[in-house]
Amino acid sequence: MKLWLISQTIVDGYDTYSDAVVAAPDEATAKTIHPGHNWDDKTKILTIPVPDNEWGNDNSTWANDPADVTAEFIGEAKEGTPMSVICASFHAG
Repeated sequence: MKLWLISQTIVDGYDTYSDAVVAAPDEATAKTIHPGHNWDDKTKILTIPVPDNEWGNDNSTWANDPADVTAEFIGEAKEGTPMSVICASFHAG
């Protein structure tokens, strides 16, 4: 698993995510991870990456399309690290 710094500048201001460090196997997958959508309280299931049908439904906190997300490789994760959000930068209002 690799570590990626993902970021977006499409949605900014208060109550938005600007970037996050995520563990993902490749750049394309890293771009599909939403920093705020990694846990479903109802099903108690980790929802990474965001399902295709959910992109565009949350235009207030993160980019609406993985194409608007940049991913920069920053290193290798410890063996056994699951695909996940390591940390995220949320700008509360």
